[in-house]
Amino acid sequence: MLATPFTALNWDSETHLFFADHYRQDWFDPWEKRWYEGFFVFSYPPLSHQLVALFSFTFGLEIGYKIVQAIALAALPVSMWFFVKENIGKAYAGYAAMLSVMIPSVYLMLYSFGQLPSFIGIVLCLASLGCFGRFVNTGRFSALIGWACLAGAAAATHHHTVLIIMPGLVAVLVLQQWVSRKVERKVLFIREIFALVTVAYTVLFAIMPFAWWSQYFYEAQAEIPHPTRENIFSSDLHAELFFWDIYGSLLLTVPLAAIVLLVRKQWNTLPMILAIATLAVLGLGTNTPIPKIVFQLGGFWEWLTYERFAIWASVLGVIPLAVWLGKSEGNKTVSAIMACTVVILLGFCARAATLPQNTQLVPEPLEKWEEQEIIKFLEEDNHIQWNYITLGLGEAQLARISRQTHAQTIDGTYYTVRRRSELKESGIPSIDSSIWQAGTTDTLLSILSQPEDWSLRWAILGKPEFASIMEAAGWERVHPLGSDASYRAGDPTFSTVWIWQVPEAKLVPPHQEQPIPQYPGLAPLMWGILPLLYLTCGIFAASWSVRR
Repeated sequence: MLATPFTALNWDSETHLFFADHYRQDWFDPWEKRWYEGFFVFSYPPLSHQLVALFSFTFGLEIGYKIVQAIALAALPVSMWFFVKENIGKAYAGYAAMLSVMIPSVYLMLYSFGQLPSFIGIVLCLASLGCFGRFVNTGRFSALIGWACLAGAAAATHHHTVLIIMPGLVAVLVLQQWVSRKVERKVLFIREIFALVTVAYTVLFAIMPFAWWSQYFYEAQAEIPHPTRENIFSSDLHAELFFWDIYGSLLLTVPLAAIVLLVRKQWNTLPMILAIATLAVLGLGTNTPIPKIVFQLGGFWEWLTYERFAIWASVLGVIPLAVWLGKSEGNKTVSAIMACTVVILLGFCARAATLPQNTQLVPEPLEKWEEQEIIKFLEEDNHIQWNYITLGLGEAQLARISRQTHAQTIDGTYYTVRRRSELKESGIPSIDSSIWQAGTTDTLLSILSQPEDWSLRWAILGKPEFASIMEAAGWERVHPLGSDASYRAGDPTFSTVWIWQVPEAKLVPPHQEQPIPQYPGLAPLMWGILPLLYLTCGIFAASWSVRR
């Protein structure tokens, strides 16, 4: 799958490639001006994007993205082995590592959702919690450094993982440590407090620029609908994406393993089983009232996307299976159940990895020559002076085009950083996608009718059937891709994608470069250095601890 052009076929990969391109061009520049008339990159954790940018200097962006994803996939069983070895038991670590490579949600989140930062966050979180368990049980200083640095790296990769998931997992592990009583209680208490205080500092430094941005630049946005905040079972596709393909055969085998372990009075597994059950319930989204109860502070529940909890439930779900398998070595019945589980999981993994090709998750990508024609048009000297928008090309294509040009669009695919009230209050994800959503063209028509307010001159329309929207706003056709300004009606066309423009009679002034808002002087250095430093130190410390 890594050899396929999957980044253009899922939801988010192209957005992450856009951010990686920013760091490739200027590592320490906190301001990105190509989307939304400018925004701070402090608004999104940088580590995964910086890793892609590092590899892009030698291999290019898309190959760099695939290399980082391949490394993260290879690191998952290692992190799972370390986590289980230090917190559950060495006898089960190998089984958990083996099963971890067959979790369907992993391939769904990478190849269908395109959530590389979230996946790297999972891998780093598991590794850091392995160091946490090792430090609490042994007191080794290298494990403490590994715990603090890898947790900081995880925070610099995906805030949701560390700020929402990790505290709950730490609480579960603390409870488990007190139940198992491997260490004297006084020593256990001192080590746990010391570990938590240490990690609080590393995480704080990792997200400090993000905290500054949240305090001074984040502005509330109207809720954008998401299937996990509705009834995911009302649509076959949504049920498949956000439930069946996340769990696969784990839906049957994990509860079975949990029941067997509890019947056998393996009480040390109870905290982890309860954690998995809680995450699974949260993963159902607003099908239950639980998210609203848990995350009601500030209406936070209205913004979360709940498939991430389900993914975590599926990842941790292999642990009860590993314990059951480890305690039943030589049992032919258990071996047969596990063999069937593995076969079915492999089928779900293959399905999850190829889902973008089998369903229309995003509009069909443009041909390479069409993409290059658009970039060539936008880069022309007298064209780049104005803003542009794309309509009906799809958000993945919008991000792909915008990272290959210096031209500026008033649109983008990272909605959190929008500052214009017309966009913040619209409830639409992007201007490009608004023509697909019934009843959401009012915002688009308002923008098209007042191009002078947006320094907007160019529109690239991907679907001819929406030409009436452009005509209603008073725009005029220029030419289809594959032609030039000499095109006349009746000439052969080579593409269904058309260039539209504001008529000369209504030509708006070129956009003016907006001054970059002031920001803390050390923030770009912290953002550009600390994530990679944490990652490097954490890997060396964890490796040294294991070696010892």
